[in-house]
Amino acid sequence: MRHGQGEPRNRWNVIVAGLTTNACVSLTVADLYVREFKIFVPQDCVQALNSADHERALQLMKNSFAANTILSSRLPLSKLRALRKRR
Repeated sequence: MRHGQGEPRNRWNVIVAGLTTNACVSLTVADLYVREFKIFVPQDCVQALNSADHERALQLMKNSFAANTILSSRLPLSKLRALRKRR
């Protein structure tokens, strides 16, 4: 458990979208990661000021914060809904 607070929170899924990939989105993902959330960042739902920054930020989030960076059309929404109902 991180932070020594209560039970692990890794059972929660979060989908992050917004601007900018290499700033606000990356910082939000880092914060969610240390709180043990399962993170989805659909690569077509975030954007940086240029494509190089966008791609680097996606790789950082994938490699460092275990973020799933698939396309929004490939998000397993029905599976995530089913998991939520079981809680």
